[in-house]
Formats: sequence, C-alpha cells, structure tokens
Amino acid sequence: MARLADLARMPFRKPEDARVLEQGLGALRDSGAQDLALLRHIEGRFYLEQVAHRG
Repeated sequence: MARLADLARMPFRKPEDARVLEQGLGALRDSGAQDLALLRHIEGRFYLEQVAHRG
C-alpha cells in the first residue's frame, strides 16, 4: 500500500503509474479496505492528477 500512497502524493507523468494506481485502488475496493478514508483520499488525488495531466 505504500506504493499507492507514494503515487497519490506525486503527479504521475507515465501511463504505467496510472495503471498501477488504478489496479491498486481496484484491489483495495475489492478487499473491503478497513481505512475507507484513506481510499477516498487516494482516489480523490488520483482524479485531480488525471484532470491536471489532461490539461
């Protein structure tokens, strides 16, 4: 999960970073993650980075 948190804190420039984050978020959702607040925070950051990356 540290890898997901790292990606959530930095703007990703590479498509593979986005794929890693998407897969990790999917796995967290499917696992019934205990810390839903952290999951929502990461998802929110991911969304904002996607929007910023698109321009």
